Amino acid sequence: MRFTILILCLLLAGITHAQTDPELAFVPSADGFTLPVDVTGSGEGSNRLFVVEKRGRVKVMDHSTGDVQEDLYLDLSGQVLTNSERGLLGIAFHPDFATNGYFYVNYISDGTGTPSSGQTVISRFQAVPANATTVDIATETVLLTISQPASNHNAGDLAFGPDGYLYIPSGDGGFGGDPDENSLDPQSLLGKMLRIDVDNTDPGLEYAIPANNPFVGDASTRDEIWALGLRNPWRISFDRETGDLWIGDVGQVQREEINFQPAISAGGQNYGWDCREGTLAYTGTSTDNDNHCDPMATYTEPLADYDRGSMGGRSITGGFVYRGTDASDLVGYYVFADYASDRFFLITPEEVDGNSRLAARSLEPQPFIAGAPSSVSSFGEDDDGNLYVLNLFDGELSKVTTQRALPVTLTTWTAEALDKAVALKWTTTAEENTANFVLERSANGTEFSTLATVPAAGNSAEEQQYEFIDEQPLSGYSYYRLVQRDLDGQEEVFRVRTVFFQDGPTVAPTLSPNPTNGEFIVELPGTEQQQIVNISVYDATGRQVYERLRIINGERRRLVQQLPDVPAGLYRVLIEVDGTSFTKSLIVK
Repeated sequence: MRFTILILCLLLAGITHAQTDPELAFVPSADGFTLPVDVTGSGEGSNRLFVVEKRGRVKVMDHSTGDVQEDLYLDLSGQVLTNSERGLLGIAFHPDFATNGYFYVNYISDGTGTPSSGQTVISRFQAVPANATTVDIATETVLLTISQPASNHNAGDLAFGPDGYLYIPSGDGGFGGDPDENSLDPQSLLGKMLRIDVDNTDPGLEYAIPANNPFVGDASTRDEIWALGLRNPWRISFDRETGDLWIGDVGQVQREEINFQPAISAGGQNYGWDCREGTLAYTGTSTDNDNHCDPMATYTEPLADYDRGSMGGRSITGGFVYRGTDASDLVGYYVFADYASDRFFLITPEEVDGNSRLAARSLEPQPFIAGAPSSVSSFGEDDDGNLYVLNLFDGELSKVTTQRALPVTLTTWTAEALDKAVALKWTTTAEENTANFVLERSANGTEFSTLATVPAAGNSAEEQQYEFIDEQPLSGYSYYRLVQRDLDGQEEVFRVRTVFFQDGPTVAPTLSPNPTNGEFIVELPGTEQQQIVNISVYDATGRQVYERLRIINGERRRLVQQLPDVPAGLYRVLIEVDGTSFTKSLIVK
């Protein structure tokens, strides 16, 4: 077997990858959690992360070491219902937690104590002192209870806004299609965003109503309501820099949506459920009573939404605007995911008239990320604004970062099928104490063996380009993994790349016309299965000038592509079909 190794050191500071969005990466931080559903720092400036388990327990992890405290921080397992979507669902720490030790939880009661079985309970606990390792459940003060008609759509999050008030998203009461019309009922606390003052009390309450809540003084509407028309808001967050509120709301049959309130909002938004679902009218079912939907009503459109069918998604998990220190290229992006499809999404806030806003738009997900967390139940921030993500069933906590933020700044990493070989290429823009790169290959994507070891530049602030040719690839699928090793023996594993070779003629996509004036057609062989197709175009310098992701199924497909205004010349088209790569040359006239 003969291999060719080509290492080029180029001073090409002006050549950068044209990918608009950063490429997400995930660093495992801790595991062993049981059905984790929420994670957050406490705001006290420590290294502690608090992980909420659905079955009623809160655990503490030191994010600087990855160690999980042996003692439970809080154990409510004896008073929490956990079937279906019930459980201990959310936690939020008081802005003055370091002084008063107060934190708040959202759970579904099993009937132990005053709350009735099945009710949502918003309670306050107190850590004495604030840096205590465990909390006595006897410190509980129940602030608010909400009766739940069903076991699903409980929402469950909590968050303090920059105004110091506690925001509580609530689901519509469950079942499907909001049969009791709770979300638009101004006298129901279901299907709403609530806002309360936990530092004061009003007569007969364990909290106070903020005087500037939008419906104060309106006898037809509950004073706690900040916004209405939500279905099942699963995770909310405030941008710690701008104060904007982001709401991920799970859809019914058509759309998953992100709702947005700028920091200057006075509240009172009506997001329209169950008259609206995302940007579409909700058509309902034969059992729905849609007489309450006023055809002249004006609803607040979502900031962004996506189709449940084409994206394969069924349950949005709201995230955070990244304000951390570990990934500078991710700062300002709103990061969220879909629990069912395991896809991740990015939204970039833009400044419009001085307010952080976006025009409503339909979203497309990031490309599939090998090794990314699945079954994403929640995101959360540490005290420095760094972002974490939870895997519900594997019980893992991972740090969210980007490829550029890893110890080796990897800007490209590709595996491209040639006529009878595979070209493995990667580019770095910075290396620190790097010993070498190890290329690994697998026939099944799980069991890898070393293909080659490539010496690294070591320490460099200049762009380095590497190439390795696998001249005897496997028949069928070949999975390639790139591993970077430091001088001290530590390793960093990058995303798996896949190519496909088959015995006999390869059924490859066709590309026409060629030459082209800018528009070209990619024609794919027919298939009965859903396929993910990603089409990328690169110029002669390797700069990406075009990318389009599509999800298709059915018969032979003709995908019409329109290049942006690019100079005439020779371009390389990379077509990836479910991880199988095909490379074509394209001449632009």
